[in-house]
This record gives sequence, structure tokens and C-alpha cells, in this order.
Amino acid sequence: GIAVELLGEAMVDELDAQRLITVRAGLAGPQLSSAHPLHGEVLRADTPPLRLRRIRLSLASRLEAAASPSPHDLVRAALWRLDSGQADDPARLLAAARAARSVRLDTAERLARRAHEVSGSLQATLLLAEILTHTGRTAEAKALTAALPPDSLTQADREALVYCAAMGQGLMTGDTAAGAELVAGVLSGVPAASNRLRGLYAALLAFDARSAQAL
Repeated sequence: GIAVELLGEAMVDELDAQRLITVRAGLAGPQLSSAHPLHGEVLRADTPPLRLRRIRLSLASRLEAAASPSPHDLVRAALWRLDSGQADDPARLLAAARAARSVRLDTAERLARRAHEVSGSLQATLLLAEILTHTGRTAEAKALTAALPPDSLTQADREALVYCAAMGQGLMTGDTAAGAELVAGVLSGVPAASNRLRGLYAALLAFDARSAQAL
């Protein structure tokens, strides 16, 4: 739909007739792409920078304006804005980073880091720290969260920090006993701790060969 709006039906039909594009079914309707990845690389390389920036921002705006954009579209739009130097909306960056987290951690980190730079918000810091932990950079994640003012944290925020630290210590560095003890210290003082934190505790106990406790 966006391609037809920008190019017109006649141009899309002509590109299709010349086998320069492909159209396949997608969750949100037909999706159009170049017939070969190299076609796109050549076109981008030959397009003047300012025109390429204008095209990317136009596409990003249209994807974001959709009634219910897919996670993939949110990521694409955010990356186009980032590449164009106009990624300044922390809410969009965070939504895109969360969408990218389950697919590509390097992309998720890039988006979360930009959100952190733009806003410095607690949500951006926690998300970036979590992504850093999952990529094995626990020291960097710890330094990031250590700078957070304690009085600004809710119980859910504190749980998120403990979850991140326990993941880093217990699963990334292999010290499952220390990771389990870290979570246990929180659970003992917070009867209403989340199931997510309790689930991590059970997993760490299992990895530490304490099956009975884990069950």
C-alpha cells in the first residue's frame, strides 16, 4: 500500500512486469521488495544522501502511521530514522528496541542505547542494561544501573535490576549459586515478588543442581 501511494500503480505494475520486484503475502497484507538484495544495495549506493534521507523518513512516517504497525515495521522505521539522524523519540525507540530484542540483540542494543542517550529514562537504562547482560557485558550493565538514584526506583524497577544482575552472574558468568542467592535475598524480604523473579530463582536452582528446591 505504501509503495502504491508513493510510486503509483502504473510504476509498481511496470516494475513487477520487468521482474525487478517481488510481491508476497504478509500478515498485514501484500509486501513488496526488490527481486534481489543486490538491486537494493546498488540503488542505495547510487542515491544522493539527502534524497535517501528524505525517502527513509517518508517511509518511516508512513509505517508509524499505520493503524497497528507490526514489530518488524517498528524496528525498520526506527532504524531508518536512526540512519537519517532523526531518531529522537524515546518512546518509539524503546518500542522498537523491545521488538528487536527477540530477533537481533545488536539491533536492540543500538536502539536502546539511542533511547538512553536521548532521554536517560529509567526504562531506557533498564532495557539497555538487560540487553548488555544478555550479550555477556555484565560489568558494563552493572556500571549503568549503579548510577540510578535509589529513591527513584519502584519495587518493579528493583526487581528488574536484580533480575538483570542475577542473569549476568548466574547464567552469563556461570556462577549459578551466587545468582540464586542474589534472587533469594530479594524473595525473602518481598513476599509479593513477581512470578518472573520466582521463575528465574527456580531456573538458577535447577542449573545449580538443586532440583528438589527448584521444584
